[in-house]
Amino acid sequence: MDNALASYRTEHDRRAALTRTVEASRMSLQLATDRYRKGITPFVTVLDAERQLAQTREQLAQSTVNVTTDLIAVYKSLGGGWQDDQAATAQN
Repeated sequence: MDNALASYRTEHDRRAALTRTVEASRMSLQLATDRYRKGITPFVTVLDAERQLAQTREQLAQSTVNVTTDLIAVYKSLGGGWQDDQAATAQN
């Protein structure tokens, strides 16, 4: 149970950090786009900011999956489980 709980907590913290990183990447993209429109930076800067945002969004999505999986592991380690609706009905 300790391992499952530690994994959940670590991934939960990582997900929170990735959420902040995605927001920072959005702001970076906005700034890069504004600077490009004003002729200050080349378009490759905008493309790089878009790539970075896509990567961080992908990492956030994977982290969300991991948090869910880790939470299920915590639940199972505490003795929780799932019963199929048909199995539960058959038992009654």
